[in-house]
Amino acid sequence: MNIKRKILLIGYSIALLFAGILSVPVKSIWGLKRYIDTYKYVPIWKLVDTNYSINGENPVFEIDISRLVITLIVITLITAVLYLVLDDKKSCSKHSNS
Repeated sequence: MNIKRKILLIGYSIALLFAGILSVPVKSIWGLKRYIDTYKYVPIWKLVDTNYSINGENPVFEIDISRLVITLIVITLITAVLYLVLDDKKSCSKHSNS
């Protein structure tokens, strides 16, 4: 395997770790009418936070699944295109000589 492809796959793994665990999009929702208090990116272990309340109610953190899925799809598509572009030159020359 090409060294550039290995570096790309390591970078892809790091990007997935960052987008899927260390920087998850969440909404802080409270009340019966589900008011949105804040919208932020937090590590996944910070989703349970009972340290504060809004009007006597504890807010609930919800993961914004659609934004998370779109982010992961975009990262995957960019990586797939770069993986195909960084094709081994030896295998390309073998196909062109035959």
